[in-house]
Amino acid sequence: MKKLSLTVFAVVCVFSSCALAWSQAALPSPTLIYSTAAPLAIPNGSPWNGPAPCTASTPCYRIPLETPAITGGSTLVMMFGYDSTSNNQVFSVTDDKSNSWVLDVVSSASNSKVVRMYRAANVAAGTSYVNIQLTSGSQNGFWQPLIAEFYNVGAIDGSSCFANNSATVQAGNITPTVSGDLILQAKYSANQTSQTASFTAGSQPNISWSLASQLLGDGAADQYGVYNSTATLNPQFGQASADAYISCAVALKAASAGSAPTAIPRIVHQEHDAMPRGALNPWTLGMIATQPGAIYISAMENDPITSLTSSATPDLGWAKSGPDHVGTNGHNNTYIYCAQFYKPPGPFTISVTRSVNTNDSIFMVYEVIGGTCTVDADFPYDGVQQSATSAMTICSGCLTPTKPNDFILANEGQGNCTVTSLVSPTGGILDSAWFSGNTIDGPTQTDENNGWMHYYNGSSLSPITVTLGESCASGEGYWAGRVAAYQSVSTGAPQPPTGLSAIVH
Repeated sequence: MKKLSLTVFAVVCVFSSCALAWSQAALPSPTLIYSTAAPLAIPNGSPWNGPAPCTASTPCYRIPLETPAITGGSTLVMMFGYDSTSNNQVFSVTDDKSNSWVLDVVSSASNSKVVRMYRAANVAAGTSYVNIQLTSGSQNGFWQPLIAEFYNVGAIDGSSCFANNSATVQAGNITPTVSGDLILQAKYSANQTSQTASFTAGSQPNISWSLASQLLGDGAADQYGVYNSTATLNPQFGQASADAYISCAVALKAASAGSAPTAIPRIVHQEHDAMPRGALNPWTLGMIATQPGAIYISAMENDPITSLTSSATPDLGWAKSGPDHVGTNGHNNTYIYCAQFYKPPGPFTISVTRSVNTNDSIFMVYEVIGGTCTVDADFPYDGVQQSATSAMTICSGCLTPTKPNDFILANEGQGNCTVTSLVSPTGGILDSAWFSGNTIDGPTQTDENNGWMHYYNGSSLSPITVTLGESCASGEGYWAGRVAAYQSVSTGAPQPPTGLSAIVH
């Protein structure tokens, strides 16, 4: 009987262990919903006071989010770096829905640079921006923030950071306690002097890596994957050439939390690239395409674009929303380009050639599931405004969509003002990132002289009015911009024309 009891006990133990393993394996897999990346911000002059809650004179970087993609219960991870000279900086991270942000990891300083990774779990649906505010300490400089949103993500299960000078970006060892963790790794340049040609997702056992963002101009990128092991892992990915870097990673346990968004059309990846004066010509943008749909580039230039190509080549495009438009007195060339991928290539690069490279250029790039390159309406505009205004209407009923569920986007560039809010259309989404450590009469690497927004008209076919809230040093001066509406498909993935069906997954 003793032998039988021991045998039964052993069988029970075996089955108990199996049940535990099965339970862990049955957890839903962490899944990326949305990613966004904003460009480098460098303090320039005396800070100005931005909208609440960043009203103090200390610097604040506000990063907008794609509201329809932020689902209740999901997890946001935000990574950013800064100049840590004096080693006395204290930061506060907040958003417009009072989500609770925790600091998961802080790197050691490398070349007086430090990287931090914050996380907000179980976020409120519709969170529309994240603020990073320096609450005390030396104002030296901010780097670009990267933000990624996931569902089916739970508690933290490890973190690490590593600094090196290499073409292989490593984050240091993480040893998860359970299999199935989400691993998210971010890289920042510790001494960026030139544009990064490309990034390559990692290739390691028991994990399939994907890039979430790649800001080539700033030498920053992040990648993610689900790690099906508990063996020690040193997350890593590649960059085209050696660069002094800091890289940090977190492991987050799988959990039943949040859900996939259902709104279509909807932004999946969004990258905001700033090209400085005298930069390389052509300038290379990095982007991610993971869903069949459209890629839109909303560009504000003082040097006209002469050509735009990409690698990989899209199945449709690149095409402009309408004829070239140059603002009054030659100020501000405004463009909206579109391309479609029926078979998304993942990470790819976009080459922008201008007539000269005297001035800076700012780009907002969107990947939109359900988007198409069929233009419903397009309207360029320009003018001159000599007196400062707190709200400037740049399009008054100037564009009327003829189709429901259009993806509508607008841009605007001028002098002496920073766009801080979107007054109209109601329900529109401001895409402009701003950094209050800069003077309002830039331009610098963020949006001191430019504004972006997008809007989903739903069933409405009413005329569109775009009004931007601004903080101005003086009158806007010469300004120009564009509004364009693109048709979408309600089922999500645009269908290829006849003869192209073979290239679709």
